[in-house]
Amino acid sequence: MSVVSISVKVPQSSQSPLLGNEPHRDYIPSPTTGQHRAPQASGSNTYTAHVRYEPVDNRYEREDPPLLYPPATGLPRRFKHSRIGNPHIDMRGVWIIFGQLGHLILAWGFFLAIAARDQPTPITLNSSIVQTIMENPKWLNILVTLVATCLSASTTMLFSLAVRYGVYLYLFHSVSLFVLRVCIQISNHSLLFYRDHLKWTFIALFSVATIGSLTAGWSSLLMPVPVLIETEIHGQDVDLLGEAFNRGFAAFSGNQTELPEIDALFRQPVESSGLAATIAYIGTQSIFSFDDQVYNGSTGGILPAFLKPTNGVGLNRTANVFGNNIPLGLKSNYSMTQQGFTADVNCRYRTNLVAGQRSPPLTIFHNSVVIDDPAATATNMTLKQVLNSWRWMTICDGEEVWANSTVTLSNNTVASLACRPPTSSNDGIYDFAVQSQGIYGPFIGDVVCSIFPKVTKLKVDYGGSVINSSAIASSNSSAHPVTMGNYAVGIVVRRFLDGQNLNGNSVGDALMSLILNLDQKVFWDTEDVSLKLLEAYIRGIMEYSATLLRTIAMVTAYRSDELRPFVMNMTMNTTGVYRTETIGYNHRRGVEMLILLPVTLITLASIAIVVIASRSSMDAGRGISRLDKEGGETGKRPIHNHETSHNSGKGAHLDIGDPFHLMTICADGKMGSVFRGGIDESELIETHTTRVKLATMVTDRRTFSLQPLHPIPA
Repeated sequence: MSVVSISVKVPQSSQSPLLGNEPHRDYIPSPTTGQHRAPQASGSNTYTAHVRYEPVDNRYEREDPPLLYPPATGLPRRFKHSRIGNPHIDMRGVWIIFGQLGHLILAWGFFLAIAARDQPTPITLNSSIVQTIMENPKWLNILVTLVATCLSASTTMLFSLAVRYGVYLYLFHSVSLFVLRVCIQISNHSLLFYRDHLKWTFIALFSVATIGSLTAGWSSLLMPVPVLIETEIHGQDVDLLGEAFNRGFAAFSGNQTELPEIDALFRQPVESSGLAATIAYIGTQSIFSFDDQVYNGSTGGILPAFLKPTNGVGLNRTANVFGNNIPLGLKSNYSMTQQGFTADVNCRYRTNLVAGQRSPPLTIFHNSVVIDDPAATATNMTLKQVLNSWRWMTICDGEEVWANSTVTLSNNTVASLACRPPTSSNDGIYDFAVQSQGIYGPFIGDVVCSIFPKVTKLKVDYGGSVINSSAIASSNSSAHPVTMGNYAVGIVVRRFLDGQNLNGNSVGDALMSLILNLDQKVFWDTEDVSLKLLEAYIRGIMEYSATLLRTIAMVTAYRSDELRPFVMNMTMNTTGVYRTETIGYNHRRGVEMLILLPVTLITLASIAIVVIASRSSMDAGRGISRLDKEGGETGKRPIHNHETSHNSGKGAHLDIGDPFHLMTICADGKMGSVFRGGIDESELIETHTTRVKLATMVTDRRTFSLQPLHPIPA
C-alpha cells in the first residue's frame, strides 16, 4: 500500500462550484503537524490531501476532507449542514426508536388502562357524549377511523425509515444486490415472490400483512363499544316464613269455603293465573298481568320489585328497591334474588292411588225442582225448567268439611274440597279431591291431588316488558309455610267453587278446551295430559296467591302509617344487580391481545433493525479504512462527519428508498459493469449475489458512490 501527498493549486480568481463568487480565505493543514497554515502564494490556494492506493482490488478511498475554513467563518448552509453518509446511530435512528416506542407505549398503555379499570367497572364515556354518539353514529366511525389511519400511517412510515436506515448502514460494509433489492421492496410495502429465497418472501409477505392490519388494529383498540355496568341494589321482601307474617295473616287462613272480600275483589286474576300457567306448561307463550306488571307464565309467588312508585289495579304503593349512584345509560335492566312460593302437585285418579296416599272421600248431595221457564212466561207458553241444587262434603282429620251449595240447570259440575295436613302428620301435604260429572267427566274424572306448598329462592329479571323468574339451585324449601299454604289452598278451592254457574263450571270449561285443542299424538302417547294440566292449573293459582298476599301487605304499609311498623317487621332484605348499558371501553383479554399484535410486531421490528444495524456499523473491525496523521493505517472503522467541527448541524441523509438518491450514488457509472444485461429479469437474477458497498468520494464536498465490492472483469 502506498501513500501519496498531492498538492493542487487553484487560481484565486476562479469561481468555486460550491461557494460561487465568495473569496477564498483558505487554511490548509500541515501534512506533518495537522496544524493550519496560510497559503504560500497570494495568487493561488494550495490544497493538500492524502490518497491511499490499494492495488489488490483497485479501490481508492480518501480521508475526510480537511477543514477548509476556520470555525468562526460563516459557511454556506448547503455545505455547513451536509451530513450525507453518517454510518453510525445518529438522530435519524434515535427518532425512529423514540417514535416507535411512543406508538408502543400508547397502544399498551391504553390497553392496560382499560384492563385496570375493568374491575369493578369499565371505562365509560360521558352521558352527553353517549347521547351525541347515538344521534350521530357515523361521526364516531369517521373520527376513530381517521385517528387510527394517522397512527397506522406514522407507524408504517417509521418502519419504512428503519428498514432504509438499516440498509444504509450495512452498505458501508457491503450487501448483496438481492438483499438491497428486497429491503427496498419491503420498505415500499411491495409483495414479492422469489422461489429460491423463500425466507425473504415470507418476511416480505408477513410485513405487508402486518402493516395492512395496523389500521384495523388501531381502530379496534380505540373504538368505543357497548359496555355493561353493574350496580348493587337492595330491596325489601315479605318473608313468608317469618313469625310476624304468620301472626299478622292468620285470619286469611280460615274456612276454605268462605269467600273473603279479597277474593271477590281479585276474582278475575285468580282465574287468569291458573289458565296462564296451564298454557305455559304445554309450551305455548303465555303472559299473566297483575298489579300493572306482566309475568311470563306465572308470578312464581314473588313480590314485584319496584324502583319507583306504582299505581296498579287498585294497589298503588311505594318503591321497595333502592340503589345508590345508579348510572344513566342507553338501556337498563335489573335482577333481584327473591323469595318465591310454589307447590309440588301430584294428581292421580281415585282408582289408581299409590300406597300410603291419603284419599279423603267426596260426597255430593243433589236436589232438583221443576219451575216455569221465565223465558217462556213472556210468550204465554208453558215450559218447565229443572233447577239443580248441589252441595258436597268431605271428612278431614275426623271432621266434616262442607262446601256452599250451588244451583245449576244441568249436571255439569266440578266439585272440589281440600284437607289440611292431619295433626298426626307433619309432612305439610294437603289433600285435594276433585270430582267432575256431566260433560267434564271424561276430561277430569274423579281425582285426588297431593299439594305440597314450599318457599323457593328465585332470580327475577326486570327491565323488559315481561318479568321472568328462574329457580336457583340452592333453594331452601325444607320449611313449611303454614299460613301461606292454608291461604293458597283455600283460594284454589274457592276458585273451583266460584267457577260453578248455572250452565257449567269455568274451570272445567278451560281444562276441557285445552285438552280438546292439544295434539293427542304428542301428549297422550306419553302421559295422561288431563292430570298434568290440572296440576299446572293448581300450581299457577298457588303461586299467584302468594304474590297477592305479599302485595296486600306492602299496600297496607304504604297506606297506613299506623300499620307500617307492623308490616315492616314481616319484611326481609334482598339484594340484586342493576345493569346499565352504555358506551365505553371494556377489557376483552383475548381480543385485545390479537388487536395489539400488529403494532407490537411492527414497532419492535423497527427498533430491532435500527439497534442491530447501528451496533454493526460501530464494529471496529468493519468499515472504511482511514489513515493517521503520519500516513499509517489506524484500522477500519466507520467515518463520522461529527469529527469535523463544521458538520455539527442538521443536514440531509442518504435515503436508499429514494429513487433520486439511488440515481445519484450510481451516477459515476461504476455499477455499469454489473448490469450489462439491461433490465431483463433473468439477467438481473444473475447479479443477485454481487456484493456492493458505499464508497466515499471527496472533492470540494463529500458524496457517495455505489460500486461493486470487487472489480468485475469486462
